[in-house]
Amino acid sequence: MPSAPGNPKYQKEYDELAKDLCLLGYKNVELAEYFEVNESTIYDWINREPSFANALKAGRELADIKVVKELKKKAEGYQREDGTWVPGDTGCIVFFLKNRQPDRWKDRREVEVKGDAADTLKDIAEHLKA
Repeated sequence: MPSAPGNPKYQKEYDELAKDLCLLGYKNVELAEYFEVNESTIYDWINREPSFANALKAGRELADIKVVKELKKKAEGYQREDGTWVPGDTGCIVFFLKNRQPDRWKDRREVEVKGDAADTLKDIAEHLKA
């Protein structure tokens, strides 16, 4: 939209627009489509224009904060405007804990391998021939 076709020049007013687009969840490829430039141009702008890079970072951080707040609210439960209580969502709680404290809450699968791997593969191959 803002950039003339074939003219991928950065303009200062892109900062606020890019920040808002990042708040909506835009990724770099989508920003490139919006600005009608190649994705590599977006990376060039990020590397050459600190204000543009900061705008993308700020927009994405604000979007993440909004999502985390809603996720936490859904995990803990909340009271609707009409006074009814919405209990915490178990799946949401599990997701939140696994991501916030993976060392304590992640699914663990421990695999113990005994013996020589070459012998095991040889046994499997012989079994398959039979």
